[in-house]
Amino acid sequence: MEAAASWGHIPIIRDLILMGADVDDAGSSTALSVAVTSRDYDVMLELLRSGASPNAQADSARDWCLGLQYPGVAFGKQPLTAAIDNDDGDMFELLISAGADVANEDAFLSAIRKNLAIFENLLHAFSVKYLSGKAGFGGTLLIEALKRGDSALLNRLFAAKFDVNSLSKRENCFLSPLGFAIGYWKQADQSTDMVQKLIDHGDAGSIVFKRYLTALAKSNLLKTALLVAVDTRRVDVVSRVLEAGADVNRKARTGVKRTPLQRACELGSFNIVQLLLEKGADVNQEPADRGGGTNRFAAGSHQWERQNRSTAPQSWGPMLCSPSQSRRQNSARGSGREWLSGVDKNLVECGWRTILAGADPEGQRSCPW
Repeated sequence: MEAAASWGHIPIIRDLILMGADVDDAGSSTALSVAVTSRDYDVMLELLRSGASPNAQADSARDWCLGLQYPGVAFGKQPLTAAIDNDDGDMFELLISAGADVANEDAFLSAIRKNLAIFENLLHAFSVKYLSGKAGFGGTLLIEALKRGDSALLNRLFAAKFDVNSLSKRENCFLSPLGFAIGYWKQADQSTDMVQKLIDHGDAGSIVFKRYLTALAKSNLLKTALLVAVDTRRVDVVSRVLEAGADVNRKARTGVKRTPLQRACELGSFNIVQLLLEKGADVNQEPADRGGGTNRFAAGSHQWERQNRSTAPQSWGPMLCSPSQSRRQNSARGSGREWLSGVDKNLVECGWRTILAGADPEGQRSCPW
């Protein structure tokens, strides 16, 4: 079907359908996407009359084993996005009338970058269909507005009720617009104003970051807006997130590895620690069950690293080592204690635990792996 569309051969398309072929079957792209990319109106209309879905999409960007190539076709692209990429307003309108879903972030991104007239039509169609917005939709577009520093565009997306708390897929994580504005936007002189706009329209207590599960990262790593704000070491940003209602004592659990105070202690950020304490942060909060540490453990960890970064052997320091590895290391350098002069005598190896955990035997909750 895909090949027949690339050839523009309607009789073959009809024969394939009569033989039971799925009109939406996709290799590197659907037949309808091929027709739209090729600007072939006749094939496009034939496919739509035959029941082709304007929302169908290939599962992955791949060539068939025969090595067929279709010049100009972007693998896995939906028809609506292909029409916008071609700057083809007529084909765009045809697809909308055929039922193409306007809640399409790729289509919006293409329109923002290539054709503002189509963008206006797309935004209007979205506002009409989704009067109250659509949960989980719009994070990528809001981040695009932030990257551009375009307040007018950001306000338009807010007006259309794009979901400020939605997570957008990034290179190695999922990230919300608020998380992006707080932790990743480079224009520091403007970022606090943009952060404030997002806080005003969103939930300051939401999860703004989620790491992908991988072979090396077998558990979720989640961060709240307040944790990302603490990571910036910027008191003004932390203060704004707190003023918006972020929970200063949100517990470290279900993927959230630190409380805000534990993270600030870990970073050694005195001003933020002081601010959090003034806002009522509990100094005795429990650590996360896996990979967690108390405030005392976090503060001791930062202090140890600061004092010993240049003197501790590289193979030691805040890392895990088994008892057998510890014995081998000690054997290789004599007693293995000489470099510890001036460091708390309790900073010793603890089997499978870190050297740092020895500074506070009750401070770390389980192996951080």
